[in-house]
Amino acid sequence: MPDEMPAAFEARISDPRDLPVEVRPSWIVLDDLHLQPAGPMPGLVAAYPQARILMIDDDAEEWDVCGDLVLNPELGLRAPEGKEARLLWGERFAPLRPGLADPLPPPPGARPPEGRGLLVLPGGTDPTGLARAVLEQLLATDAGHFHPVVILASEHPDAAAVDRLLGRFPGGCRLEKVDSRRLAGWMRVCAAGVLACGSSVYEAAALGLPFLGVVAVENQIIKGAAVERLWRLPVLERSRVPHAPLGMILRRLVESGGCDRFVGIDGGGASRVVDRMEALERF
Repeated sequence: MPDEMPAAFEARISDPRDLPVEVRPSWIVLDDLHLQPAGPMPGLVAAYPQARILMIDDDAEEWDVCGDLVLNPELGLRAPEGKEARLLWGERFAPLRPGLADPLPPPPGARPPEGRGLLVLPGGTDPTGLARAVLEQLLATDAGHFHPVVILASEHPDAAAVDRLLGRFPGGCRLEKVDSRRLAGWMRVCAAGVLACGSSVYEAAALGLPFLGVVAVENQIIKGAAVERLWRLPVLERSRVPHAPLGMILRRLVESGGCDRFVGIDGGGASRVVDRMEALERF
């Protein structure tokens, strides 16, 4: 589950021994990304046979996986006919972090000028050096327009280089990892973004932020293709970033706007999942 879980989820554990003896969960949430056959999760299921299972299925290669409910919020994914009650597939079920609904605005002095803020969100630990590559290419193609806001931890190997590059723009800053309220605040004041095609694309969509998607790692290929096809947003492979006319792409993106693109992302995904869980408990 995400770091900031919806209130309906009461505990996150990786080992059944972490639960007090008196706890009898009604639901167990399993993430198949972290589920290992020899790990603690099978023991957790065996220890609480009365509990129902919500399986988070990241691959959706086989719909007949274990679980009373199976969640996969992949963009554009739809459950086979007749399986909709059990398979919670598609962006309507994307469980966004609750802080996105309560944005915390940036300090007034830090806000970029209207139409010039550019949120650079390379995702996770930025293993491919995307943040640095974006700034370098943006300087080469449109150095004077955008004020980049880069989210990158100080311990990242590129942090010092990113800081130096930011000094060559008319404005901008680097932020440490931010919580969902602060992220939402920056998304509200920026005109566009450059995002790795991970879960952050749903958060940008919920805030109406148009963005250039980048397929930074292999498991983002499917989502990147869906972003381009369904939301009509530009998407690049990571290897193309150093050669792309980023300035032109991003200016056009700002001009085209984004709020009317994001059909299906309304912030209600977690509530829909909980509604299905509660409905199943009534039977």
